[in-house]
Formats: sequence, structure tokens, C-alpha cells
Amino acid sequence: MAKAQQRRAFQAGRKRVNRDILNALRFDIRSVNKEFRQVPIELLKPGRYQTRRSFKPKQMKELSSSLLATGMNITPLIIRPLKYSEGYEIICGERRWRAAQEIGFATLLCCIGDYDDQQALYLSGADNIQREDLNPLEEAQSYELMMDTGMTQQEVADEIGKSRSHVANHLRLLALPLAVRDFVGDERLSYAQARPLCSLASPGEQTKIAKEAVAKQWSSKKIEEVVAKAQMKGKRPEPDQRLLGSVEDKHIARLREQVAQQTGYQCAIIKSKETAGAWQIGFIASSTDELQSILERMGVNTEML
Repeated sequence: MAKAQQRRAFQAGRKRVNRDILNALRFDIRSVNKEFRQVPIELLKPGRYQTRRSFKPKQMKELSSSLLATGMNITPLIIRPLKYSEGYEIICGERRWRAAQEIGFATLLCCIGDYDDQQALYLSGADNIQREDLNPLEEAQSYELMMDTGMTQQEVADEIGKSRSHVANHLRLLALPLAVRDFVGDERLSYAQARPLCSLASPGEQTKIAKEAVAKQWSSKKIEEVVAKAQMKGKRPEPDQRLLGSVEDKHIARLREQVAQQTGYQCAIIKSKETAGAWQIGFIASSTDELQSILERMGVNTEML
């Protein structure tokens, strides 16, 4: 009991510290000296914290048309001076800069500030998340940027108005093999299609299933079924026979198989010996990551794992 109380006290203290850091960071950003002016387009350089790697031609064309219609960028770029050469690093607004280059703009309206690396990280991540056209991988990278400033998953979730499990599940995409991440980045796999692959332990298996899913245009439901079967074939802990009883009813076995196919996880279904008509069901996790995934699907906070 004492250890649990100490752990909770430590986590509460850490959250207070993180909140203090985040509040201080926001205040520091607001207090940075800023200057608005037109900046020659050739002096602007892409930002190192930009997570967006794909710029869709249709959307870029629409942005170029908007710039031509107004004759200027109404929303200023956020930039900071380069440390070791002439010019400025773009923190927010790289798409506008690229579109302006295409249509021959000479200058762009910019907000220039002496932002440090932590402030640039936060601004870039927050700006990207506000975009509606981010692919799931870019969204995950934006969350990672914000966490690099010291924020927890919960604080990122609170900041953007999403659940912590939403943030956590997107971050899991970053652990997928490069080939699978490329499919997500190119939008050949959606978030719903890529997410089941995260529960597989083998990168080779993840890549194999992803390639087949893209080639055969599988739905997310089909991928979930294939992943569940792959997990059933792998080495997994056997249910405790003392819990299951010496003889397992064939109908219970069929139920266990159906649950595994639907969820991707093995389970134990137990008829109580103490209470008439009572049953118990429990999932079997082969790793901490798998346990976390099971709990998150139930909406359980897993930060203590």
C-alpha cells in the first residue's frame, strides 16, 4: 500500500512539474519579441522540425490559387533567424512558401521571432496537428514533436482535445517497419488498416501482411482477421490448465477461437466452480505492449505500466 501511494505521489508530482514546464513554455512563446515584415522568398529555408513530407498536388494548386487571388499570404509564416548563415528557418508555413515559389512571389509576410529549439518544436507540432489533411504518420510525428518538449501523452491529448489512447495508438505507428510506414505515408494504408499491424511482434510479419494488404486492397477488417490468425500461429503462453479445468468443452473452445479472431488476442473462458452460473473471461498477453494494447481498447489508463 505504501509503495502504491508513493508511486501515485511521484506521478502526481511529475505531472505538476510537466504542467509547470508546459505553462512556462507557452508563456515564453507569447513573450518572445516578434517582428512582422515581408521577407525575400530566397532567404527562407525549410524547418528541421517539419514532419510533413508529402505535399499533395491538388491541395498545393488550391493554395497557389488562394495566394494569387489575395496577392499575398494573409496568414504569416512563423520563422526564426538561422544561427550560422544568412536567412531564416521556417517553423510554420512551409506549404505556403512552396506554393509561393511555384507562382513566382518575391516576398512573403512573416512573423520573425528568436524562438529556441524547444519553442520551435512545440509550435511546429501544434501547427501541424491543427491541419486537417495530415496523414496518420505525420500526425504521429507531430505528437512526438510535442512530447520532445517534455509533454506527456495525456498533456498532448488535453492540448489537442483528443483521448490519450488516440495519441498513444498513433505513436505506435512510428515503431512499424519503414516499408509499412511508407505505405501509411503514401496513404496506401489508412490508420484503421495499419493499426492492427502494431500488435504483431515480428517486423517481417508486419511487412509481409502490409504488402499483401496493399496489393489485394484488403479492408481493415480483413487485416484484423489475418493478424489474428498470425498471432494464433505464433508461440504464445498456454492457458493455465488449473483455471480451464481438466476437460474443456468444445463450445467454450469455439468461443475462445471467435474471441481471438475478433480481438487478435487469446483468452481464457472459465466456468466458476464456486458460484453456480458464473463465468470468468480473461485475455492472455505475451508482452507488456500487448497488455497495454488490450487495456487501451477497453479505455483503461495504462501510464502506470
